[in-house]
Parts: sequence; structure tokens; C-alpha cells
Amino acid sequence: MQGASHHDISVGPNCWIGAKVTILDGAAIGEGCVIAAGAVVKSGSYAAGGIYGGIPARFLGARIADEQ
Repeated sequence: MQGASHHDISVGPNCWIGAKVTILDGAAIGEGCVIAAGAVVKSGSYAAGGIYGGIPARFLGARIADEQ
């Protein structure tokens, strides 16, 4: 009876989102992100190409290493 809201949630292309991930209102997930299973993504910006996991989701690493 509570329903679900989907306000201001954006997920970029080519993202991998694991099972049972919770994405809260106001989350902006950048292109190519990986979100680990069971993570809780709270409002805010998540950089493109990042790997995120945990409760709440935090940056764990990058999919593409910086080339120098």
C-alpha cells in the first residue's frame, strides 16, 4: 500500500546492476557503472565507469584504469 516512487532517478547506458540493489530517489548513476548486488544507492551522483557497493553504496574502484 506504500507504493514506490521513482523521482529523479537516472541510470546511464551500459550499467551493470546486481541483484536486489535498492536505488533511492535522487540517484544519478553515470555511464558504465557497476553496482554490486545488495547495494543501497542513495541520492547523489555516481561517476561514470565507477564500481560501487555496500550499504550505503560507496566507490570501490574504476572499471578502466587511467592510462599514462
